[in-house]
Amino acid sequence: MWERHGEVPPERWDTILTFAREKLPRQQLHWPAIGREALSASIAHKHKHTTGGLDGVSLQDLKAMPPAALDNFLAMFHHAESTGSWPPQLVAGRVTCLAKTANPLGALDFRPITVFGLLYRCWGTYQARQAIRMLDSVLPVMDLLLDQKKTHVWSISAAGRKQIRAQGFGTVAFGKSLGAHIQFTRQHTNSAMKGLRADGAGANPLVHLGLVEVPSVDPLCWPVMQTLRLARDCGARSRVEGLLATLANGTRTSHRSCFNGLDATDPGDTRKWLTTLDRSDQVPDDVRSASVDLPEALTVSGWSLMPTTMVEWNQYFAGLSHSGPLMFHHDGDVDLFTDGSCQNQHCHKSRFAGWAIVFASTSAVHDYTGSQVIDAGVLPGILQSAVRAEIFAVLQALKLTVRHKGTVRLWSDCDSVVRRVTKLLQGALDAVAAFAYSWGDSREVFRTYVGHRLVQVRADVNLLLSDQLEHVFLDLVSHLVTKNKSGAACF
Repeated sequence: MWERHGEVPPERWDTILTFAREKLPRQQLHWPAIGREALSASIAHKHKHTTGGLDGVSLQDLKAMPPAALDNFLAMFHHAESTGSWPPQLVAGRVTCLAKTANPLGALDFRPITVFGLLYRCWGTYQARQAIRMLDSVLPVMDLLLDQKKTHVWSISAAGRKQIRAQGFGTVAFGKSLGAHIQFTRQHTNSAMKGLRADGAGANPLVHLGLVEVPSVDPLCWPVMQTLRLARDCGARSRVEGLLATLANGTRTSHRSCFNGLDATDPGDTRKWLTTLDRSDQVPDDVRSASVDLPEALTVSGWSLMPTTMVEWNQYFAGLSHSGPLMFHHDGDVDLFTDGSCQNQHCHKSRFAGWAIVFASTSAVHDYTGSQVIDAGVLPGILQSAVRAEIFAVLQALKLTVRHKGTVRLWSDCDSVVRRVTKLLQGALDAVAAFAYSWGDSREVFRTYVGHRLVQVRADVNLLLSDQLEHVFLDLVSHLVTKNKSGAACF
């Protein structure tokens, strides 16, 4: 049953191949061969429970291999790439059948999965990422139209489902019918309230799950966030922004006077206050009568008042932009130290962050006059945090040195940033998909570097710096601290 493709005559593919030869542009794509660092990274990123192949080599075996053994594997890869001949142990696959239904009966109820050796899979992962990166730079942006007859959607409201059907789309009643898009009905929402023991008289699931609890507790939160992520990763920016601009949120609790004014509340602060109360505690009378001119949500229900300047505060950071110097010119290798910090990191309502890039001169051991702050500023964007400031500084450093001919060494004390930048430099341009707001346009930045530019990223400067460079770094830090305390304009 699974060998049906073996009976397909070769001429069956002529139509597709003819179209490709006549219509698709021809490209000569080249990328560097897999190296020791890329192989080590591919091994390290495999899941700890991943299964091995018929060659008997486990993931633990590969992780324990010394550098010399990895070099032998690389030689094997290079030989296979030039001759097309692979060791039979690597290309022998073990077929595993995964059931597609709860009660599989026939062959079509199983999905065959072929498991090759780990080394072959590591090589394939590297080649696939390089090929995708190359194709991504030459293929046009495609705006795929939905086939209404094959597209099934769902809405959390009856009015939404009616509107969808009027547009010609079919609706489904269960999340499993949507495949990867899992949606939730009111039944799931009520179950969540029962699980939290918050289904008492007068309790509103929309308010409790969306505001009182952490929003991720709400079953409706996941599909909304996933939809936004998919729109961000798969949609054309101009069309997505145009669509979102036409959407407006309306309250579904306006019929309850005790919930009037929720738009002026601070759910996070309220949530923190509720953790100090017992279930039997009631809103104090002095809170009820403190400000009779405020909506009932703030006086009767006891919600915290959002600072009146909160919107203006967020608008200020959202409106910030940074142009900075367009290029940094220097002959030879470059050592750039990046850093970010945040004031009031523990308080999301009042924190603000800054960042800086320092060029470290190594021309003399105790002379820091050649070192300089080449770029610095306030962190743009609503999300103000130390980690995001670290990320922004690294991205700015890469933009400044995009045309530099020598080696660029980036020094950062943020281990998580170093790990993710290393993945990006190795071609894993999807490594920041889950943190797109913090990394911004990093994919466009790293496309210039991957496979073409020599960039080294280091962490823990106190341990990795040579003795000479460490003295320069410590003197530089002392110099910058002095300038900071003196109120220099660059700070």
